[in-house]
Amino acid sequence: MFERPQSLFLAVITVSMILLNFYPIWIQEIKTSQAELNSLTFTLTTNGTEDISQTFYIAILSVLSAGIAAFALANASDRKKQIKICQINSLVLMVITLACLYPLFALDSEFTSGSLQNEAHTGIYFLLAGLVSNMIATRLIRKDERKVRDANRLR
Repeated sequence: MFERPQSLFLAVITVSMILLNFYPIWIQEIKTSQAELNSLTFTLTTNGTEDISQTFYIAILSVLSAGIAAFALANASDRKKQIKICQINSLVLMVITLACLYPLFALDSEFTSGSLQNEAHTGIYFLLAGLVSNMIATRLIRKDERKVRDANRLR
């Protein structure tokens, strides 16, 4: 199962999507206001008052993506099925990305002004690692499948 390089990338997806739930994704600050996004809440603090929105769907989707990657890792013997599973995981990862970006774009114009301090935190890097690892794993699985088909053609 772990002798092929795509297995390493599938394991990276699993670990990074689990770790996404434990680190903040994004923090924006301006004078007396702050917006913080993590996988469970989106907290908007203005002049000492906090407005908390639930973003638990990010946590659910990241655990789902980790489960899909682990399932693809367990199906290492069936490359065609593994490719389909990775494509489904690509869709889930894109939905996670959109779910992380939506609260940031939905902020008031005060937060989108030029004097804004944006700070990407560790969580966004875990998401990027998952996206890139999924892309590389899919390519490596397709490359393996192509090699097997070419070898069968030569027989």
